[in-house]
Amino acid sequence: GFKDIFVVAYNPDGNVLWDKISGGSRRDISSSIATDKLGYIYTTGIFNGTAYFDTETITGYPDQPWADFYIDKISALPATIPSTPASNLSITQGTCTDLNISFLPGNGEARIVVMHQNSTVSALPVNGSVYIANPVFGSGSNLGNDNYIIYNGTGSNVTVSGLAPGLTYYFSVIEYNGTGASNNYGNGYALTGSASTRNFAINIAGLQSSICMGDSLTLHASGASTYLWSPSLGLSATFGSIVIAKPQLTTNYTVNAIDSFGCLIPVNFTINVNPLPILHFPNLNDVCANDSSILLSTGTPYGGFYSGPGISNDQFNPLTTGSGIFELVYTYSDLNGCTNSNAASILVKPIPSVTLSPISILCLNDDPVILQGNPSGGVYSGTGVTSGIFDPSVGAGIYLISYEYLGSNGCSNISSVSVNVNALPIISIGADTTVCASNEVLINAGTDFTSYLWSDGSTSFSVNVDSNETGIGVKTVFVKVGNSSGCYNADTLLVTFDLCNGITDHEKISHANIFPNPFVNEFTFNREKIYSYFIYDLCGRLLEKGEQLTGQISSGNNLLPGVYLFKVDGDKGNEVFVIVKSD
Repeated sequence: GFKDIFVVAYNPDGNVLWDKISGGSRRDISSSIATDKLGYIYTTGIFNGTAYFDTETITGYPDQPWADFYIDKISALPATIPSTPASNLSITQGTCTDLNISFLPGNGEARIVVMHQNSTVSALPVNGSVYIANPVFGSGSNLGNDNYIIYNGTGSNVTVSGLAPGLTYYFSVIEYNGTGASNNYGNGYALTGSASTRNFAINIAGLQSSICMGDSLTLHASGASTYLWSPSLGLSATFGSIVIAKPQLTTNYTVNAIDSFGCLIPVNFTINVNPLPILHFPNLNDVCANDSSILLSTGTPYGGFYSGPGISNDQFNPLTTGSGIFELVYTYSDLNGCTNSNAASILVKPIPSVTLSPISILCLNDDPVILQGNPSGGVYSGTGVTSGIFDPSVGAGIYLISYEYLGSNGCSNISSVSVNVNALPIISIGADTTVCASNEVLINAGTDFTSYLWSDGSTSFSVNVDSNETGIGVKTVFVKVGNSSGCYNADTLLVTFDLCNGITDHEKISHANIFPNPFVNEFTFNREKIYSYFIYDLCGRLLEKGEQLTGQISSGNNLLPGVYLFKVDGDKGNEVFVIVKSD
């Protein structure tokens, strides 16, 4: 291009060892050059447009005279590779878990020793790189995958410490020439070997990888003589073979165990502390002591269980606790097995004391009863109850009457009584009747009752009624009967006393006939038009009556053998027939 950058290296004799040319099609100018203590070469300057540095391409301002600057770092020419590797590797156990390594050096200017635990060395040094070595395993440069540099120098032995007991360690001794950026490692013919440390086993019983906050572990260390635990956070002690660990957070612990030979082995372990689940269980709404059970469901996260007074199957029943303030507990366990509880309170309000005065046994025809509930101001309910009054006329039976009172705290209570309404005795002493004044009539109330009281003061179940006191005319007969329930009922009939001198013969009814007469079972009466009929005995008592629409009746089945009067009322008069029923 127009101008370019070049770097050239010479040997002490002035001969060119190597050169590098960089730049693009425009102006590229190098103005300064320097080296560091490792032998890396740095140049800086300006460039226009696009410039190329080996495989790197940079782009800046495209037009002159403007330009951008660059800094370039170049490795020195690598040294030659050593031609003779190290040999005669010897690895012996040292004090405690140390390993002593010795070897016969090769022809390199220096050498490094790479160490790996449990498998062969799997990473090698890179030419032009400088590594820091440390004989404490794991403290030197890590080539990758835990391949550590434990030695870097011109000697032929090293003692490695910081090793774990009873494990196998692998080694590679690699010769190299050059310093800093010119280092050239003989990776192709490394000296390798392996050895195991003395088995020094420390066992910690009772250790769990995870616990819940607030839990503790009793740790029992064995395999050594003395133990020092650290850090002290969450430990019951920092020395001794048995300690109780109760950390509040996940903590990394170390036990420095010393055996009978004075060897110290650090054992590291971690106790993961899982937090307790965060619960929410708000206080519950007030309830009354006689409320029904409520299902508890406000605790979160869902899936826990409830406990406390009055709780069964996650339901709180105030009937079992009575009034008061009660603490209920919600307990939940998460997927880690950590359990936490939260408490909430519930107020169970007392119910008012309510009474309803009992009601004695009533009869169907008793007067209504005023109900007496205490305290006043409540509400009465039940069959037959209206405005605080029970009316037994609702019917015979057993009725439940309730009185509900609402207290000032919003709680109500109910008192109930049963009232027995007994049925009245069913009494009928017959229809009104007419008899001859010279006769008497037997009136029978029946024998199904416990007490009788007739209008004449008699207390038997039947009475004979005659006209001695009344003469010709109407006599009222009354009876009051009682049953085993103490209820009473009455019936009345009228007895008419007549002279019985005969029945007036009225105008004959045309087109009427009666047959057969006398009769044995029944007789038949024919007439063309509508009429009413009556059958009397010879004392004038009415035995049967009716109305005939079709013009014909058949009757007489209910009569005893004897002589009777059959009266017919028509539209133009009436007529009386004498009928005879024979055996």
